[in-house]
Parts: sequence; C-alpha cells; structure tokens
Amino acid sequence: MWTITPIVIWYPLMIGLFWVAGTIGTTMAQKRDYIVSENFKGTIKVVESECGLKPEIINGRLQFEIPQNGIYLFDGELKSGYINEKNYIKKENGQLVEIESKFWATKEDEKDTIGVEKIIGVYGGGYGSFGDNKTNFIEKYVETNKVYDDKTKWRMNKRQDEILDSLRTDCKLKKNKN
Repeated sequence: MWTITPIVIWYPLMIGLFWVAGTIGTTMAQKRDYIVSENFKGTIKVVESECGLKPEIINGRLQFEIPQNGIYLFDGELKSGYINEKNYIKKENGQLVEIESKFWATKEDEKDTIGVEKIIGVYGGGYGSFGDNKTNFIEKYVETNKVYDDKTKWRMNKRQDEILDSLRTDCKLKKNKN
C-alpha cells in the first residue's frame, strides 16, 4: 500500500502542475508575428536596440515587418520562455499568408527546385545575446525551394553580420552625440 500511494498521488499532481504551467505559460507568452516579402531570402534577425523601431501591435501581437536585409532593430524586450510565434509572407497586394514553421530544414533532395524561387517555410533559429551590452536577439531561417551551397550561405550570413555591425555602430554614435 505505501509503495503505490506516492505514485497514485504524485502522478495526478504532476500532470495537473504541467497543465497549469502550460496553460499559464502560453496565455502569458509574448506574441510575435514575423512578416517577410515574397522575395525574401536568408535569415531573420530581430535585435534589441535603443535605436530600433516599435512594431505595430495588432490583437496583442507584435508585428515585425522584416526588411530585405533581414535585420529588425527592436526598441523593446525580447522575452524568453513560452513564445507564441507565427510567420507570414506579405504578398505584393498586401495580403498576409501564413507560412509553415518547421523544426529543421527540408532535405535538399526533397526540395522542388524547378521554377521560381519561393519561400517554403521558416525553421530553427535561436535566442541569445552578444556584444558589450549583451544585446538580446532572435534568429530564424527562412527556407526557399532553392538549394544554396555552403559557401553561398556563409557569404549571405557574413554580409548580414556586417550590416548588423554597421547598424549597431551607427546607434552607438547617435547615442554618444546625445
């Protein structure tokens, strides 16, 4: 009897605790929408910055309209933990079309590479901090039906990092002038 009692009590309590934590966590989560144009290629980087933009909020969701360089400087806090994210393509007519969120990239041999390059999903990414002031950032990979070799991917990421460094330097200069 005493052997089974802890299991009978513990199991329902743990299930209840996980349910409550999950319900509260998802309800209180920061809600974010990432919006890219139809012809976007590369990585999305949203970076906390005093020189950043305050995104529009629609139905309690932050609307990050990502520029072509993939870098959105955000004047706000990127929260960690439970996050409610959605990804959209903004068509030329302004219509938003939700795109699939994936855990990992599609295998190269499974991609339909014939025809015009188009976005097929968003995957992976990460959350972290960098720089002197430990600036928080998130990173997401926008996947297209085109297969890029490793050298091309490296060049695209390097170029984006150079742009980000330039934007951060400009921000520091503005901050020091004031």
